[in-house]
Amino acid sequence: MTSMSDDPGYLDARSVSKSFQGTRVLENLDLTIGRGEFVSLLGPSGCGKTTLLRMIAGLLPVDGGTITLDGKVISGLPPHRRNVGVVFQNYALFPHLTVAENIAFGLRARGVSKPEADTTVARFLDLIKLPDIAGRYPSALSGGQQQRVAVARALAPHPDILLLDEPFSALDRKLREGMQIELKSLLRDLGITSVFVTHDQDEALVMSDRIAVMNAGVIEQFGAPKEIYKNPKSRFVLDFIGASSQLSGVVAAQEEGTLSVRVGETRVRVAGHFRKGADVVVAMRPEDLSITEHGTTPDGMNVFPVTLKDRIYVGARSHALFSGAGGEKLAIELSPDLADNLNVGQTYSAVWATDKTLVFPGAA
Repeated sequence: MTSMSDDPGYLDARSVSKSFQGTRVLENLDLTIGRGEFVSLLGPSGCGKTTLLRMIAGLLPVDGGTITLDGKVISGLPPHRRNVGVVFQNYALFPHLTVAENIAFGLRARGVSKPEADTTVARFLDLIKLPDIAGRYPSALSGGQQQRVAVARALAPHPDILLLDEPFSALDRKLREGMQIELKSLLRDLGITSVFVTHDQDEALVMSDRIAVMNAGVIEQFGAPKEIYKNPKSRFVLDFIGASSQLSGVVAAQEEGTLSVRVGETRVRVAGHFRKGADVVVAMRPEDLSITEHGTTPDGMNVFPVTLKDRIYVGARSHALFSGAGGEKLAIELSPDLADNLNVGQTYSAVWATDKTLVFPGAA
């Protein structure tokens, strides 16, 4: 599946393909990004996300298709003629230059006068909240400071688009989460169109206006974070974005777009269109499930008998792990107080709304 619009966007990739040594890495990929958007390319290693980013930057040639930026075809241009800013995973700061000289590098290369460059450097040091480090060298900076300087250096020449290749991967979790919010705010204030490569689903959900979930060289789904999380279009997207509980079953009946799926001795209802007898997987997000000691089925709800196997405390919430009679596994997100009142080995009923149930084709 690809993402394509009849109207060209600010950045528009059409039928883009790329192979390495006979192995196809990208397959006729289409991607349209609007001006000022922050879009994440999300997927596992080897899915093609960094390859696509490097082709936008001009660091790799395009084998097939075209890439346009603001209506201009750039796929045949060298990197220095694309006006693209790039922040790499390892920051790539020049160790022999001071912070100010690093940030001014692209400006000076374009012939900007020293007074104008100094003014721009001072502005960006203020923007990244590091106004007092202009004279330091990269070796004297923390990882978070180096990351900010790398962003400032990429933004100082006023690029038409900013490309970021997993720039937070070397940071510890707390610093990484703080930098995500700071960078998102900075780029929004500047109105910079940005493409961000990550394999971290939480990072993509926090930062993005839209997410392109990639798998084996194609885009499985492209949409807003909430849309992708709540309405994944494939099991791959379901599995890659967030946690889920999944039950394998067989369609026992279908009536007016509602399926009755047999999971062991239990029936689960879900909206969908599969033939009777089809193997399917029904799925639920952990926060959409609750637990009760009663076996009644309220209107519009599914009820599934389960036995508590374990509780995992994760701070504000606890994950309770259950199993069904047929070995089915469910994870339910609960408050720690509620989880503490459940007994391992006791049987309960997992309860969730029919309209919070997802359904996908089962194993082939």
